[in-house]
Amino acid sequence: ADAQASNLIAQRAVLQGNVKQAREILSFLTGKDLGNVPFQYSFDRVESVVPVEEALLKASHRFDLQAQKEEVDARKYAVRFAKAGYWPSIFAIGNYYTKRTVDNDIDWDILFNIDVPLFQGGKVRGDVRETYSIYVQERLRLERLEREIASEVKNALTELEASISESKMLDETYLKAKKSYESQARDYRLGLVDNLQVLSAMNTMQTVKQDLDRSILDTKLNWVNLKAAMEDIPAK
Repeated sequence: ADAQASNLIAQRAVLQGNVKQAREILSFLTGKDLGNVPFQYSFDRVESVVPVEEALLKASHRFDLQAQKEEVDARKYAVRFAKAGYWPSIFAIGNYYTKRTVDNDIDWDILFNIDVPLFQGGKVRGDVRETYSIYVQERLRLERLEREIASEVKNALTELEASISESKMLDETYLKAKKSYESQARDYRLGLVDNLQVLSAMNTMQTVKQDLDRSILDTKLNWVNLKAAMEDIPAK
């Protein structure tokens, strides 16, 4: 028992160091001093997950994906703009004079300018190929981002479902371990078992309870990861 108590004290010291390090990281990410903010423990269970179709639909509205789609559209219009170099251009400039230094009867004039790119085909062709190459790159980057997001969402769903199933199994295990401990405690009061058997049952129950708490926290973390993959976390 003394050895177990010393081991628990050592584990507590390690966990306190991990908590302090996590607070420093969170303070850096948020720009706020969270070193002394009290913990808000919440063991609310996550019992179900969203359907994969709904999760993928929400993820399709992520800002990074929308930005990449707009980038592809911009590059597509850039190709059209580059192809316009094959066509002649017309400029018109008009002037209206309220007063002129030259004494004549002309109050206005219009200048038409037609530019025909007869000797610029090579340059225009090069510009078109360059802009089209950039357009293809951005389109492939969009397709890759869509696959990455879909994979991220599906993996988050899989981990969440697995952690929920683990929590349910550990629930049953903990109830059985608790009943075993209570039975050993009753038998000890009747002199049927010794204290070592009671301590063994208590250690088993506490170990299962720790695994259950860890599984619940992992489930909540996986739920947050899924929300982040879907970009379904409201900004405050």
